[in-house]
Amino acid sequence: MEIFDKGIKEKITRILVQIGIPANLQGFGYFRECIYFVVKEPTILKSVTKVLYPQVGEIFHVNGSAVERCMRHASEVAYDKTKFKKINDLFGISGNESACYKPTNSEIIALVAEFLRMELVDA
Repeated sequence: MEIFDKGIKEKITRILVQIGIPANLQGFGYFRECIYFVVKEPTILKSVTKVLYPQVGEIFHVNGSAVERCMRHASEVAYDKTKFKKINDLFGISGNESACYKPTNSEIIALVAEFLRMELVDA
């Protein structure tokens, strides 16, 4: 693993913790890998269930539907704990909809990946 890769994964980990995704759940690792792949190759977002989830599943020796299910569980736990206030603050979602807006797995992946990609461009 390159130093660049390690630095990106550390940033992804910090963001996932900040937004309330529990690090002790399998979905945390799946989110981290999905986001990492999307940072490196944004077009993969067009094929989340057909390409991205199975690709991450291969790394963890599970199928793509298990990846999706575990990430959904992790995001639901985070939402129940925090109502995603931090994700709303971090990504500028405001107004009344922020109190009840619950992003999907692919939205979380896309938000975090784009946030990191913009940070890399600015660096």
